[in-house]
Amino acid sequence: MPRHPFLNIAQSVLLLAGMAGIGWVVIGALVGPDLALAIVAGSVGGLLFAPGMPKGMLLRAYGARRLTGREFPDGVAILSDLARRAGLPRVPELYYIPSRIPNAFAMGRPEDSVVCVSDGLLRLMNRRELAGVLAHEVAHIANRDLWIMGLADAMSRAVSLASWVGQLILLLNLPLVLAGAAHVPWEVPLLLIFSPTIMALLQLALSRTREYDADRGGASTAENPPVGILTRRKRDTL
Repeated sequence: MPRHPFLNIAQSVLLLAGMAGIGWVVIGALVGPDLALAIVAGSVGGLLFAPGMPKGMLLRAYGARRLTGREFPDGVAILSDLARRAGLPRVPELYYIPSRIPNAFAMGRPEDSVVCVSDGLLRLMNRRELAGVLAHEVAHIANRDLWIMGLADAMSRAVSLASWVGQLILLLNLPLVLAGAAHVPWEVPLLLIFSPTIMALLQLALSRTREYDADRGGASTAENPPVGILTRRKRDTL
């Protein structure tokens, strides 16, 4: 395996492990380390086999509609070629979002995925630039980054919830602590206060790592794209 992809994977694994460790410590401060370990392990296992949020729900929320080869032959052809180059088992479906903000994102697993592009993006970019953007999203799908970032987000939200509950419990027991009837180690309040921020920073670091890897994968996939596809004239409207 080339050195850079190996280091990127190792960095992602370490960041996820760090987030899981913080989650175990924070939840363990509330329910005990053994139960916390079972909760974290069960959550990770559940996310591993969970199908995720239905794509149809998200697509409807964005007002997206599917683009066929008849409506946008260039885009569908580019996406099909990129999916073949990336080794995806199935070509992602291409969707159009009626938004003036230039944006593109992917959803789903390699076996069942979609790529969404906004009206602003299509009007702004030529075909070669669009191929680069689509290659980036295809790389996200091929690398299963959507699941990885979903897992990181779930752990971050769990730690934030545990932190909020823990701080509420400390606040309710503050009179006992001040009266000396209860003892709270000094590191517990610090952990509950700063753990959400630490988790957010780790999540951002993981996101940057996966985005950079998608840039590399997209550049490799889009290298020497089909000239016939990319030199066609851009359509005015969809």
